[in-house]
Amino acid sequence: YIPPTVTELNGEIFDSGGADGGMYYPVEIVGGAAGSVIEEYCNERGIDFIVVSEDAVDDFYATSVDDLRERLKKQIEYEKAFFVDDPENGYQAKFCDGVLEFFGLNGTAVVKDTRIKINKPRRQKVQRIVIGQGITEIADFAFDDYENLESVFIGADVCKIGTYGFNGQNHSDSYGCRKLASIVVDEKNKWYTAIDGVLYTHDMQTLVKYSPAKPELYHEVDSRVRHIAEFAFEYANTLQCLKVGKGCVSVGHAAFLNAEALRHAYFADSVTEWPERFPFVGEWGFERPYRIRG
Repeated sequence: YIPPTVTELNGEIFDSGGADGGMYYPVEIVGGAAGSVIEEYCNERGIDFIVVSEDAVDDFYATSVDDLRERLKKQIEYEKAFFVDDPENGYQAKFCDGVLEFFGLNGTAVVKDTRIKINKPRRQKVQRIVIGQGITEIADFAFDDYENLESVFIGADVCKIGTYGFNGQNHSDSYGCRKLASIVVDEKNKWYTAIDGVLYTHDMQTLVKYSPAKPELYHEVDSRVRHIAEFAFEYANTLQCLKVGKGCVSVGHAAFLNAEALRHAYFADSVTEWPERFPFVGEWGFERPYRIRG
């Protein structure tokens, strides 16, 4: 337990690698508030952080490590719902039964990096996200590190989605939305649409995001699509064959980053605009052995 009076953490003070044969042990840090220096420290190092409200601090003084673990376990078990208030970005959100739902406060709300408000144990519980009324923008990395997210519903008011709206900041196994299998857009939305788990601009000119866990082996890009966005097929983990027909003219940077199941890709001659770096790259920047046709 670290009290909220702590304002600075120096060095790798919780690095548990050491003399005992190189063993590493999981660490949980308890204390402080969401957005505190303690949570920032934990997020940077992948350490689980449990927020404790000021009026509950006394409950976390324990007589032993086992005692503290039991108390933490009970808190996580009982914390079936929570509420998020972010007036600076103009939204509120509530979580219940695996669903995290966002609401705009003034009609121009922006959902930014939600890790500031929602710690990792809470993010791990989210299976579905609903972007509700009044949310107008999903910023880059808004849903970074939602490792159990399976579906997203985008409301009628969303008019802007960042290039990295559903991507992780370091594009590793631990970040992003690798289990995302379904994207649905409100039929009243005038800027975006979704077909069978694939997100497009409303005019179908750009393929914005392919749900990485969409359960299909073969995908043929809609003939109306002219542009495949950056990171559009990132971590597509079951897709093995892809066909991009006439009409498409450009492919974005790292469009197929870490799409490790993909083995065959056909591109029509109309695709003439490629990024400076080849779009089929692995996690460490190495190009993978794809068979290209066209």
